Amino acid sequence: MNPEKVLRQQLLELLSGGNAHMDFDEIIYDFPPEFINNKAPNMPTASGKFSNTCA
Repeated sequence: MNPEKVLRQQLLELLSGGNAHMDFDEIIYDFPPEFINNKAPNMPTASGKFSNTCA
């Protein structure tokens, strides 16, 4: 089998199969409710502040 094809297949499986990323339900399952509205250290308070840095 073509090594490039194998690599592409593995990459697709990682990105779509949940092996590389957690889904939302897994992320929030054990998240402590008392931290829901807390600001992360060294992060801006508003999500709008990210829009200027990502463009």
